Amino acid sequence: MKRFVLAAAVTFSAATSVLAQAPDANTQVILDALKGINNRLDRIERRIDAIESRGAAAEQTSTAGGKNPPAEPAESDAKSGWNASAHMVTNGTIEPDALVYFTLPPSEIRLNAHMTQTKSSSVLAYEAEATFNASEDGRYLFVIETEGRAHNVGCRGGLSFGAQQIIAIGKPTSPAFASDGLTLTGSAELKAGPHDIRFTALCQKANRSGYSRPIPTDASWRDTGFRIFVRGPNERELRPLTDKELFHYEKPSQ
Repeated sequence: MKRFVLAAAVTFSAATSVLAQAPDANTQVILDALKGINNRLDRIERRIDAIESRGAAAEQTSTAGGKNPPAEPAESDAKSGWNASAHMVTNGTIEPDALVYFTLPPSEIRLNAHMTQTKSSSVLAYEAEATFNASEDGRYLFVIETEGRAHNVGCRGGLSFGAQQIIAIGKPTSPAFASDGLTLTGSAELKAGPHDIRFTALCQKANRSGYSRPIPTDASWRDTGFRIFVRGPNERELRPLTDKELFHYEKPSQ
């Protein structure tokens, strides 16, 4: 636009120079018309400059974290599975600071996953967070199946969407024994799009009637596992969670 305005101004100057050689009545009319056009072009150029200045200021505000919301994480930052952490447990209370962080696959959580990063023999509590991407509006059924080799390990925890727990593992007064091969179910009405999902599990030695075997000294109790399945609104079969529908974001390494 600036180049157009400049070209128009040059044209006007050249025309003025040529027409000035024959200043008759018709020439004066043409000069007045060209002058009016040039004035209008000047006003247009001033408006364009003002708009560009406002645009540059808005961009600076966005970059500085002003009124505009931050951009969504880049797709390359998305990682398949759960962003998990293991926490020490003191007198039945979970320590708030994670001992280690690691990634868990979408549909299988085993309580020995932290062993690749720490050799701690203590009972650890797991917290796992991810994004569940619902493909369509409707009711989703989630299923947790448990398994394990240590028969005197009781677990508490569950699966939640935000503040809504849809599956509870155990109760406040009685833990669930994962080695019993439990099948736990829960449903959630979801809109198509991303939703925050969370899994927690605290497994400890627990007493139950008729079984007093001491907790194993090897790592077999940490082989306790949870398999997670889902069935969408228009699906007939349960299936494992896929990489594309359950993922988390990680900050790039510095």
